[in-house]
Amino acid sequence: MDFLSLFTAPQALVQAWPAAPFLLAAAFALAQLALIVFRQHRPAMILWRRPALFAAAIWVVYGLYELQVQATQLYANIRIDLLVLAPILYVFSAVGVWWVAREWRGPQRPQAEAPTGDAGTAADENIGDR
Repeated sequence: MDFLSLFTAPQALVQAWPAAPFLLAAAFALAQLALIVFRQHRPAMILWRRPALFAAAIWVVYGLYELQVQATQLYANIRIDLLVLAPILYVFSAVGVWWVAREWRGPQRPQAEAPTGDAGTAADENIGDR
């Protein structure tokens, strides 16, 4: 495998199968949904902080961009933009896969308990003794 073929792999994937970036994005989104449902993770207010959902968004944006490039440029022999875009896709995808695998293997988080009202600590009790 040629070194430059690593940079053009996302483009070759889209040219071979235009729906591939959107299917990868769906896979990342479904992995996050599975974590929320099966591992009982509470969805945060800012879901884009989840690496799997951010990787899904990056793949959707790249898929739309690549379809636009293919529609407007008949022959794009030199694609300098892939020197920047391919590493971004690879890094965010790798982080998304790592994060989903780590969260899936990790211990199930217990539900937070409600405070009982008397949450005094030993340090608070020692203050009154002085």
